[in-house]
Amino acid sequence: MTNLDFGWKFFHGDPTGAETFSFDDSGWQDVTLPHDWSASGPFSPEEISGQSLAYAPGGVGWYRRVLPEGLWGADDRVFLRFDGVYRFSDVWVNGRHMGHFPDGYTGFSYEITGALSGGKTLVCVRADNAQQPNSRWYSGSGIYRHVWLDVCPATHFVHDSTFVQTPKVSPEETSVYILTDIKNDTKDVRPVRVEAEILDAQGVAVGQAQDARLLDPGMTQRFALTLWLQNVRLWDIADPHLYTARLKLFCEGEDAQRMTRDVPFGVRTVAFDRDRGFFLNGNHIKLQGVALHHEAGKLGAAVPEAVWVRRLKLLQAMGVNAVRTGHCAMAPEFMALCDRLGLLVMDEVFDEWLLPWEKNYMKTRKGVESALDCRYGSYQYFDTWGRDNLRAILRRDRNHPSVILWSIGNEIFEQSESFGAKIARELTDICHEEDPTRPVLSACERIRSELPGCAATDAYLSALDVVGFNYATRWGTTYRRPYTEDRERHPEWTMTGAENRNIPCRRGEYMLEPLPDAPIRHCYYYTAMLEPEDLWKATRLHDYIAGDFIWTGFDYMGEACWPRIGSQSGMMDTCGFMKDSGLFWQSQWSPEPCLHLVPHWNWEGHEGEAIPVVCYTNCDEVELFVNGQSYGVQAYDFFTEGQTKDYNVYKKPPRRVTTNDLHLLWMVPFAPGELRAVGQKDGVTFERVIHTAGLAVAVRLTPDRTALAADGTDICHVEIELLDARGHVCPRAGDALRFEVSGAAELLCADNGDVYNHDVGLYA
Repeated sequence: MTNLDFGWKFFHGDPTGAETFSFDDSGWQDVTLPHDWSASGPFSPEEISGQSLAYAPGGVGWYRRVLPEGLWGADDRVFLRFDGVYRFSDVWVNGRHMGHFPDGYTGFSYEITGALSGGKTLVCVRADNAQQPNSRWYSGSGIYRHVWLDVCPATHFVHDSTFVQTPKVSPEETSVYILTDIKNDTKDVRPVRVEAEILDAQGVAVGQAQDARLLDPGMTQRFALTLWLQNVRLWDIADPHLYTARLKLFCEGEDAQRMTRDVPFGVRTVAFDRDRGFFLNGNHIKLQGVALHHEAGKLGAAVPEAVWVRRLKLLQAMGVNAVRTGHCAMAPEFMALCDRLGLLVMDEVFDEWLLPWEKNYMKTRKGVESALDCRYGSYQYFDTWGRDNLRAILRRDRNHPSVILWSIGNEIFEQSESFGAKIARELTDICHEEDPTRPVLSACERIRSELPGCAATDAYLSALDVVGFNYATRWGTTYRRPYTEDRERHPEWTMTGAENRNIPCRRGEYMLEPLPDAPIRHCYYYTAMLEPEDLWKATRLHDYIAGDFIWTGFDYMGEACWPRIGSQSGMMDTCGFMKDSGLFWQSQWSPEPCLHLVPHWNWEGHEGEAIPVVCYTNCDEVELFVNGQSYGVQAYDFFTEGQTKDYNVYKKPPRRVTTNDLHLLWMVPFAPGELRAVGQKDGVTFERVIHTAGLAVAVRLTPDRTALAADGTDICHVEIELLDARGHVCPRAGDALRFEVSGAAELLCADNGDVYNHDVGLYA
């Protein structure tokens, strides 16, 4: 396929006649796709997008592009494929309307063969994101994913029809079963042969098979090919080895192959057991997952692949082994990255079915938030488009070895309605029909509810292969007994955490006492820590809980009341800088030694006042020093095994512990200078030092690479820090910075991770 990202004209507005050749677009903006016009702002409390969509502009936008001649032959079939347009898109080719597609998160395509002429070809796209708010959360606007031109012979592979399965898996011998559909778009009977060749990661052929059929005119037929692989290298999170199924299409009597399709896949087994949890290739793995939105802070929804590479590697370094696509299908390249990096994926498709979610909120006279706006959303077209959209995502993603679960819905209101089970069963059946190899889940926040009529019905939950728990500690006694009461009621359920609370925090900001209008949990050393800690203890200790997906991996745009324009739920901020919550999860999930101190040590005006110092660590014990004075050794106890074989015989000898929490805490009188933690782990010493910083006098720029490819797709991330005269990072500096780039590169975005900052291009 040919990429069509370059050479587009864009206009934010709705001019008449923009789909015609005669229209003058000389005054339009030159853009390269993917493109999100909402990300450019301005952000304003007057925007109707409101808190759900980050107070960003919506409206209508147009795109135009002329395709050069010579890209296809006279007998070819030509398809225009869009990975995602937000939303209510209409496409014209040479003035002919190709079709309308409402959903913004599902890819779609049109055959444009009949609209082509002998000369240049004009492609026009109208995206209508005027009905707002319409999504949870920030959606972006426009052609925010890639566009492709797919030129095929008249007899060709049907797009996304190829399905590579491995019914029998073992390292010694694995069976590979390939299904693919071929369409004969000619007026003649065509003898067709499909050859399959399996290539390993080095491109060496390790298996072959073929299938031949007669295709009648206009006929689509499924071809099936079976082969065996020897000495198989399994796909695993520690070794994400990929094979490629190379399919070649021949018409009998012709020497030349007519078409080739490469389909990457991995050989692995996945299993969810109701008693023992999740298994990959027969090995028990606890899912240490995070939910991710499809945008990247001030970059918006048009996220370059290199940005996702950095973000996913940061998560892996923190110990994350799984991601959930919340609450929509991600871009195709995101899924391929998870394959290559070895990340497990819960692939989620819907956030609402027939019943709409409230998007924005308003303050009532009593100061309580109440639901306000549910006029728009994907529920508007679920009944007519939803099932086809689900099939499209299933067919697109079912060859990805990273995908271990299909999620047919997040917090769907129908879970508590009498008719909800019928829809859940129907969607589950579609998943099983398109892909019988993976289980189906729905992420439910109402498995328990003390609100009348709000609890999910047993019929709804029984329609699922895996029951996904959102906020398992929310109601009643589950606050301290997550999962256990439901396990007692329904031992037949297979269970996992699908969305649970992170430690809420704003990077670098610490409250010693709650503000008058802020909940107490916003203080960094209050109960904000304890709920996630208790939940992870339960998840870690009980095998029947497959794992968890914490909300969220990164801060994201939307779900924020002005003056905030983004949520602070992430383990990392929108820049990818670690927050305190990320430090906690790293201490629990990463096998590498971790030793982190919270907060900073700049507390001017609080001299002599006791400051809570929190330590997130996986060290056996930690000693804290302030300006060389020790404040004692502390350690916590978690998952220590009891006696074995005889009295007073342990796998590891008992050690001194001071708490059963998953963090350490000292109350330390503030004195400017040095805060130093010394940790011991398996006999090795580690240190973490924080200094009181002075005024900022210097700027340090650290790029993640020194050269960029000259193809318009490469990205360099530059981290910027403000330093004092001794070279210490200034944690409370608020100096304004302006950025300018000269030469062949351009500044794509600047962000400081502060969801209270509304500027585009100027950041404090």
